[in-house]
Order: sequence, then C-alpha cells, then structure tokens
Amino acid sequence: LRSGHLSIGASQTRGRVFFPEILPTYVQRYPNVELTMHAAITSTLESMLLDGELDLMLGFLPFSNDLIESVPLINERLCIVVPHKIMADKFPSPRNVAAHFTQHGADISVFADQPFLMLKQGRARDMAFRYMSKCRISPHVILEYADLETLLALCFHGMGLTFTYESFAKKALIGNEQITQGNTYIFPLNDAALETKLAIAYHKERYLSKAASDFIMLAQELFPILPFATPQTPQSPFSSI
Repeated sequence: LRSGHLSIGASQTRGRVFFPEILPTYVQRYPNVELTMHAAITSTLESMLLDGELDLMLGFLPFSNDLIESVPLINERLCIVVPHKIMADKFPSPRNVAAHFTQHGADISVFADQPFLMLKQGRARDMAFRYMSKCRISPHVILEYADLETLLALCFHGMGLTFTYESFAKKALIGNEQITQGNTYIFPLNDAALETKLAIAYHKERYLSKAASDFIMLAQELFPILPFATPQTPQSPFSSI
C-alpha cells in the first residue's frame, strides 16, 4: 500500500476544474497518502516547486525553468464565450453562424463593439489581449475581476463576452441549464499561438516518490477522457524510474 505525503499546487481555477476529477479516485486507491493542496498563481507555484514546497503542480506549458520536468495531459485552446443575446443581435441566423464559428474558429472582429469581461491577471488574459491587438481590436472592457466563474456567470446572463480556456468553459456549462436554453456559445479561436497543453510538473533533480508518480499516471489515465477535455496526441505513458 502506498503511504506518505503528497503536496500538489494549481491555480484556484485549475484546481476547481481538475482536482474534483482526480482526487476522489486517487484517495480511493491510495487512502494512506496524506494530501496537501496549494492554490496560487503559476509563478508562485513554480517557485514553490523549485524550493521543495510542492511535489507536483498543474500548469500550462511552457514552464519557465529548465529544472521543471513536465508530463503533458490534455490540449487546451483559448476560446471566446458569447451570450446568445449578442449573437442574436449580430446575426439573423445565429445558429448557422455558430456552427461555422465552432468548426472554423470565431471571427472576433464582429464583436469589436461589444462589452468585454476580463480576468484581472493570468496567461489567458495576456493571450486574449495579444490576440485582440493582432486583430486590431481595442476592447470595451466594462469589468475586470479575479474570479473566472463569476465572469462566466455574468456572461451567461448576457452582460458581455469573455475569454477562457475551452475546458474551463465546458466544465462550467456541464449541468448548467442555461446551456440547454441556448444562452451561451463557446467558440475556439483559430490561431495556433492560442493553443497550449495542460501538464503536470515536478522537479527533475529531486526524488519523485511513488505517491507522486502514481498521481501522475492516474492523471494520464483520467484527464484525456474527461467530458470537457480535448485529448492530446497519444504519447508514451509516464513511468517512474
């Protein structure tokens, strides 16, 4: 039986999305492992990992230090979340346009005059602003807030558009009656620079415990089959040395 202690970090949003999908199974398989969870921004988590305060962290590639080894789990795409009301105001046949945007990526220039709801910090925010600048859009930002779930809820209620990663948006919409009512659309953005991978990371020069390697292998097993995830290209499974 595995035993010991495992310390894992993730941003608050990533932890809220992904930890409920893996921790119950991990605890069931390894009930003798004591878990400690940490929520912080990516740069803080990387410092904690390098300092030995964390055994593992969830984050988006690439990481900033060569001492951080990573195991990719799923693909991620930045997407735009658009209220139904805005789509209906813009297009006579929003369903046809939505089908095209879903397949080929959204043309965000058509939303240039609409209100935007933005995260106060983070990679998704930075990527969104770079993309809008590339598209020569000066967004009308009516609200900035640190909590993504609140921004999505406001978006569901038609207050404005927002950006987030595809898995976060889909997880928020699973079981939400507003998606069945057609209140919200999620469109990917057709730009390779907006694609990344969610990975689990550890310190390459420190001993990786069996508790940690088991967690990584479980993540590789479960994450690609999550109902809201886009699986990555199959790779050789991780195995501890």
